[in-house]
Order: sequence, then C-alpha cells, then structure tokens
Amino acid sequence: MIHLRNHKLEAGICSNSYILPYNLLGTPCLGGVTLGDGRYVKDSTWTEWDDLTAYGFNKSNVEYVDRTAIYIGVMMSIFGHTITDNLKKLWFLQSEEGKKLLEGETDILYITYMAQTLPPQVFEILNMLVSILISSR
Repeated sequence: MIHLRNHKLEAGICSNSYILPYNLLGTPCLGGVTLGDGRYVKDSTWTEWDDLTAYGFNKSNVEYVDRTAIYIGVMMSIFGHTITDNLKKLWFLQSEEGKKLLEGETDILYITYMAQTLPPQVFEILNMLVSILISSR
C-alpha cells in the first residue's frame, strides 16, 4: 500500500471525456474520468491503485455537456477521507491555471462515494478551503 508519493503535481486537460459514477459492481473501477477513446485517468478516483480501469457504459445514454470544468475527484462523507482523500486533489484550484479557470465560466465537478448525499460538514470544510484560496489571491 502506498502511503507517500513523492512526485511533481500535474494536472491534465481532458477534452471529450466522461465522468463515471462510483461503481463497485464487479468492476476494477471506483469511478473517475475516462477519455473519449476509453482510456482511464488513473488518478481521477479517490485511491492511487495501479490496477484500476474504466468500466463499460453505453455512450448513447450519456448527456453531452460542452463546458469547461475542474474535476476534483470522489467526495466522501467520512470525515477522515474528506481530509486525506478529497482535499489532496484541490491543490489545482490554487495554481495559476486553476485561478484563471475559476475567473471564467468553469464548473467544479466531483462524484460521491456510492452516490451518497454529502452531509453539511463536507461542504463546510470545502467552504473553509475556498475562503482560504480566495483570500490568498
């Protein structure tokens, strides 16, 4: 199990991509982003396991939305996971690129663990973080 990753932070631009809901139904995928050609973006879920792949879905059942968005990963209602797994992917919001995107018509997108409704404390934590980001501009 990986507890420490020592690498440069990077963000990628994914055009014509799909955000897959969290899924545990016999697939090696926990949700995340898949590119238009079907390749799975491995760091787009809440864990960094190396053996995750995208699961199949019917593209004709997907609503196409043409907009710019920042995908921040899987949000969980478990307090510890909110801090250790959710917040670690929000660094991009503070980057120069992220700040520029947030100044425009950019959505912030995420999926939730097992499609659960997030409790208020998750949004309170996110609001605190956003306040810090805005005040440090």
